[in-house]
Amino acid sequence: MANKVTIKDVAREANVSVGTVSKILNGGKCADERLERVYEAIKNLNYQPNVYARAVRSAKSNCIGLLLEKNVYRTSNLWLDGWLSSLLQAIAKTNFRSEIITVDSRDGNFDCSRFLQFDGLISFGHFYDEFWQKMDQQCNVPLVTYFEQAKYQHGFTYPVELEDGMQKIARHLYDYGHREIAFVADQSDVARYKMKKFGEAMTAIHPEYNSELLISAPELNTATEFGMYLTNFVLSNFPHVTAIFYVSDSYANGGLCTLMQQRLRIAQEISIVSYDHTSWTENFMPKITGVGINFRKTTQKLVDLLIATIKEETEAANQLKQQPITLEYFPGNSVKKIKSNIKG
Repeated sequence: MANKVTIKDVAREANVSVGTVSKILNGGKCADERLERVYEAIKNLNYQPNVYARAVRSAKSNCIGLLLEKNVYRTSNLWLDGWLSSLLQAIAKTNFRSEIITVDSRDGNFDCSRFLQFDGLISFGHFYDEFWQKMDQQCNVPLVTYFEQAKYQHGFTYPVELEDGMQKIARHLYDYGHREIAFVADQSDVARYKMKKFGEAMTAIHPEYNSELLISAPELNTATEFGMYLTNFVLSNFPHVTAIFYVSDSYANGGLCTLMQQRLRIAQEISIVSYDHTSWTENFMPKITGVGINFRKTTQKLVDLLIATIKEETEAANQLKQQPITLEYFPGNSVKKIKSNIKG
């Protein structure tokens, strides 16, 4: 049985983008020359559009879909509550409803055309490339996200500017006398990017900073296990480390289990900092020093951009796209001031 012809095949045959084909199929205007090429490709390939899906898409549902990649339940539990509650509050202020959908983006049988029932989508979590390829083939609903790249024709990813926040936390550690600082992370692209930016910030202040202390490893089954593993690795291999920077609060929470098992007191005997600034960092004693995004500001920005895109308010959408998300610095009491024997 021959493979079913997709909208991507039509775009390739006509030498146009998938978005152009989708626009034409949904009654949008286009240059006559492109229009002819697309219709010729449809005829040559005997492409049969999904009439049902197009009919569903043509009717506004006043509903925004919130897409969670299922891996967030394993690696990011602490920030998930803050992220979701902020998103739901932002959407509740509008005339739109919301629905949460958990997606296994490695599922080859997943049908992305089901998203055509929504007016727009907001995604979070690490989605695999196969998922974005299916989205291009089966969906034309606008989508926004942040940090993680949305490799989707109708998607927009808000970049996150890390430099200022990383410079502030590196300066804080340095001014408190810390030179041997381990940064621990998983091997995802986002985690490694955060690690890189901290390494750059630390090296700018202290050129002799040991880059071997930038440590990444494959994830384990849970964030707690992974945080414990990374902390044990640091303590075993780098006994002179005075501070540990965790790439997420979830890993920091696991790391604290190891530190407590070894009867190391936070701040007094080893300092810790973390990335995310979830409510956990505020409630832990001592309060955790860290960096992170402001959940409410960020989710509000995502919702505003998505709705402007849905309503085809191009000028408003373009203005929002010019406002990158910035990292904020949150001082706490988890870093002890020590005397350093290293000059500079």
